[in-house]
Amino acid sequence: TTLEEIVNGSRSGQNNGIQYHIDLRNKSLSGQIPPELRSLTNLSYLDLSINDLSGSIPIELGSLTKLTDLYLNSNNLSGSIPPELGSLTKLHFIDLYNNSLSGPIPRELGSLTSLESLYLFSNNLSGPIPLELGSLTKITFLDLYSNNLSGPIPPELGSLTSLTDFNLYNNNLSGSIPHKLGSLSSLEVLRFYNNNLSGSIPSELGRLTNLNTLDLSSNDLSGSIPPELGSLTDLAELDLSNNKLSGPIPASLGNLSVLQNLRLETTGIACNYVGTPFQSLNLMGLPCSPPSWVGQSRKLSVLHIAFPNQSTEVLDLSFAPPVCKVVNLTGLNPALKTIKFGGWCSEGCVVDLQGTGAELSSGTKREICLGRVSVFVEGIVTEQLRNGGLFNSSLSIDGRVYNLTDPTFVDKIVLGPGGKSYTTGVGASLVHSATGNLCSNPEAPTVVAVMYATFGASLIAEVFTAWALARCRSVWGRVGSQGKRSMLIDMVLYLLGIVGSAVVWYDFYTDIRVLLDVWRAWPQWVFLGCIIAPYVIGTLSISEGWVSGDLLPGAWNLGLKWIWPPPQMDVGETFPRRALNPLQWAVLLVVWPLGIPAVLFLDIVAFLDKLGFHPVVGKNVYSLDLWFDSRSLIELLLRTVPQAIFQTVVYLLGSSRANRYYVDQNLFVMSISLSLLSILFQLARTLWQAVQASEYVWVTFWRRLRCVKRSWVIKLHSNITAESELALSSKIDQLSDFL
Repeated sequence: TTLEEIVNGSRSGQNNGIQYHIDLRNKSLSGQIPPELRSLTNLSYLDLSINDLSGSIPIELGSLTKLTDLYLNSNNLSGSIPPELGSLTKLHFIDLYNNSLSGPIPRELGSLTSLESLYLFSNNLSGPIPLELGSLTKITFLDLYSNNLSGPIPPELGSLTSLTDFNLYNNNLSGSIPHKLGSLSSLEVLRFYNNNLSGSIPSELGRLTNLNTLDLSSNDLSGSIPPELGSLTDLAELDLSNNKLSGPIPASLGNLSVLQNLRLETTGIACNYVGTPFQSLNLMGLPCSPPSWVGQSRKLSVLHIAFPNQSTEVLDLSFAPPVCKVVNLTGLNPALKTIKFGGWCSEGCVVDLQGTGAELSSGTKREICLGRVSVFVEGIVTEQLRNGGLFNSSLSIDGRVYNLTDPTFVDKIVLGPGGKSYTTGVGASLVHSATGNLCSNPEAPTVVAVMYATFGASLIAEVFTAWALARCRSVWGRVGSQGKRSMLIDMVLYLLGIVGSAVVWYDFYTDIRVLLDVWRAWPQWVFLGCIIAPYVIGTLSISEGWVSGDLLPGAWNLGLKWIWPPPQMDVGETFPRRALNPLQWAVLLVVWPLGIPAVLFLDIVAFLDKLGFHPVVGKNVYSLDLWFDSRSLIELLLRTVPQAIFQTVVYLLGSSRANRYYVDQNLFVMSISLSLLSILFQLARTLWQAVQASEYVWVTFWRRLRCVKRSWVIKLHSNITAESELALSSKIDQLSDFL
């Protein structure tokens, strides 16, 4: 049945005095509204809403002088609102919202003195608000929001004393808020947000004692908050955010005993407040980290924060009340690095940082991943569910609803497609399986694959190079131990020795940092054991040297000399280790703990040795190359290789709140990379010595490793002239004191 046929049937019924109502709401009607409706002169009710009607509103509707209700909302109607509708003086209700109507609001609508509601929202209406609408003294609902209306708000609208709902938000209105609006004694809802209103907030609004919602957010309002607003004792929602307001929060607002939503973020409002605590608030917005008085709120479950500038580095949530479950930081905050949680969030909460551009520090990430916080970073759709405009303590996250009164709601969070969050739910497989859970390092498999592929390729390249050098040894005679090395080779070996030593030391440093990161969690014992074991062996070796008398005789008279070119060591001239008698073994067991600082001292001297500063005792010049060889290989076997393997496993597993350890991705990747690089350096050194000595690699490896079991102090037989050395002006007394 078409709309025309229905109209024709109604016309015949009207001729019999029967039809007075047409209710075709949500009947999937299409096409245009037929002008023939003008013939239904007895029609009092016309509802064509929620259909697919198109075209313009026929001017012929202005002939239906008995019409009291006109509902054309939720269609695809276009064009302008016919001024002829101003002739329908018996109209009580006009619903034209959710269409594509354009042009101005006809001033003729001001003649509809019986009108009780005018719904024109969600169209493309433009131009000013007609001041003639101030004649609609019986109107209770005036909704003109979500259009392109411009110009000032007519002061004449202050005459609408029956008005209860007044909504002008999402327009381009400018000018100040008329003081005469303070006469709207019946007003309950006033929403003017997202316009270009300027000036101060009229103190006269404090007369609207029936008001329960006041939303003036996202304008250019300035000045302070009028203390008179404290007289609005029925006010449940007050939103003044995103304005240029300044001054303190008036103490009189403490009188608003039923206030549930208070939004002051992105303003210049000072956060100091000395009034009565807001005990009914469940949602608050502030332009600062929550001060101490916020912690007195007993029902506050959502906190919105928007700083007035982008230079804030610290978000301090220490004073957020324990009942607060959601903190939403809005606006760009690229400087934000640290979030202080204090005692807040012991039972689970959400911090939404989406769109802020914040790059959190490692310490903050650690606290998040080991706590009960879920920090949203990217691509997560959140919505605070409301009842009658007020927050109802429910949060929708990517379509799933979570009750914030449930203390385990964080453990149940499921990230939607493309969502990225620092989340460590316990016992929730859906949380752990989410690829966007940054606490589990979702990109770890790819990073590990790249690191080990690079390591493998470098390993193959080293072996191939050593094989090629061994094959060409007869041609490249200077590589041989009997030949004279070139200055270039000396320089390359010198630089590689320094770099290799630096890598070993820096790898040790990163291993210590990893140990501190997992301290008090089960991986600490593996990491700690790998670090201590090489030092125990080194300490025993030093103690054995002390007891046997082979360790740098006269070390208390130690000096350093710079020697260039680096002298060649004669391995055959090493001093053999003497066997210890039972008494010496007993002395060794007593003095070996004293060798711990000696290991550190000799490690430092060995590094100086790599730089060319060789220890001198009396007339003898020594090298600690054998000590470095032994120490570095033992470190390789007992620390570097085990650490690389185990750190990789822990990195792939990710942070664990259940096991109380945090995986700092940058630190772990750097430590694993340095361990692999250290392995490559040690292999390269072993291969090079094997080529020099014309022996199998494993023979060279075993010889280097056994250096710790024999005298690693080598006397150099190179001719050292006054021209080739630079004696240090003073002896290294401070280093010698360690011995």
